[in-house]
Amino acid sequence: MKNLFSITARVFLFLMFSLGPAPGASYVESISGDLSSLAETPTFIPFALGSNTVSGTVQASLDVRDYFAFTIQPGHSLTGIFLLNYIEGNSGAPGNQGFIHIDEGLTSILPVSGTALLGGHHLDREIFPSAATNVLTILSKAPLTGSGFKVPLGPGSYTINVQQTGPQLTAYALALEVVPEPGSAFLLSIGAGAALAARRRNRG
Repeated sequence: MKNLFSITARVFLFLMFSLGPAPGASYVESISGDLSSLAETPTFIPFALGSNTVSGTVQASLDVRDYFAFTIQPGHSLTGIFLLNYIEGNSGAPGNQGFIHIDEGLTSILPVSGTALLGGHHLDREIFPSAATNVLTILSKAPLTGSGFKVPLGPGSYTINVQQTGPQLTAYALALEVVPEPGSAFLLSIGAGAALAARRRNRG
């Protein structure tokens, strides 16, 4: 039985973490509607396990801020935020510097200096040069503003703001990775092993 549990656990963890992230939720402004520009009423996106993508545009005077909120369920954690795309929306040139911050809860505050935010920083391709750069890790250090936090982020509700105060139309796309917490994955593998063992006993 012990060997069966061990083999099942290894197979489960391999499938969960070695084969790449499963597709999660997807929110595209041009399809799903404009993301909220109000800190008190962010657009809620029901995240799933895997890579959850959010894409939109921001521009001063027209649509300065995009706020979206999500919940990390018990047994899950947010391990990363990755900037998939960041361009000037009309020309396709690299996007002008913007700003991103993350808060706790299903509402946010205006991006002001201080420790009310978990973490905030400028946003552009110089700071996050590739889609492999983990934005969440950098935000956790609160380099520009915020109280800082530990990565991964555990269960709870969070709000993200992407903003552009310049006149350029800035198009962005983010991927937010949600995975099972290590303890939860192991318990699931043990449960799968026990179920398999029970089926074998019944057949015998």
